[in-house]
Amino acid sequence: MKKYTPLAVAALLLLTSDVALAQDGGASPALGAGMCLGLAALGGAIGQGNTVRGYFDGVSRNPQAVGMMTTNFYVGMALIESLVLVAFGGLFLLNS
Repeated sequence: MKKYTPLAVAALLLLTSDVALAQDGGASPALGAGMCLGLAALGGAIGQGNTVRGYFDGVSRNPQAVGMMTTNFYVGMALIESLVLVAFGGLFLLNS
């Protein structure tokens, strides 16, 4: 968990820099929106990687349960991807 701390601090600083620059008009809402989408994609990729790892661990331990696990696997992957797509939609709302 400690290896993600510098990444979280850097992302927080980049996302709050628009507020600090708001007085002189140098703020770019596209920067914050782009960082938001990037963090959402990063979180989705980490979540999907953990899901795939858990699925293959479960299949390797119990090959007879593939049928039950496959359905749950695809539903979980769709839900993780839907969160990234919601962030993508929010990007367009922030830029308009």
